[in-house]
Amino acid sequence: MKKIIIYIIPFLLTIVLMACNNNPKDDQPEGNETGKYLGNYTSQDDACDIRISVEKRDRLYKYQITTATLKSSGNLKIDTVNNGVYFRFTNLSSESESYSIQAQVYDDEFTIQNYGNAMNQFHHIKACDLKYITFIKEQIN
Repeated sequence: MKKIIIYIIPFLLTIVLMACNNNPKDDQPEGNETGKYLGNYTSQDDACDIRISVEKRDRLYKYQITTATLKSSGNLKIDTVNNGVYFRFTNLSSESESYSIQAQVYDDEFTIQNYGNAMNQFHHIKACDLKYITFIKEQIN
């Protein structure tokens, strides 16, 4: 019995440590990339005039989504998972619930899925009828 415990404990400890290592790192991009995500992002389709501003206040990332009919803001979580970077726009709310939107960031752009399907019904930004909205960071001259 003692021999089994001697083998099981290190095995379980290894599994726990590996699982902890795969958790996303919230709000902590690489040291020199801290300001990389700050700025304004605009939608790339003329049918959807949407602007998302990202700034950092009090060591937290904040966002503001602006359309012709909507102005919403909240916290932006930046997760790094397996060398991929994800934005999580939190504190969005509709008539019935609070929710978040997630998007994977590639260089200076990201795409969100704006609405779902019959099995998974949602519509994040009702001012836009596109299923996928691509945002590109505005370049400062």
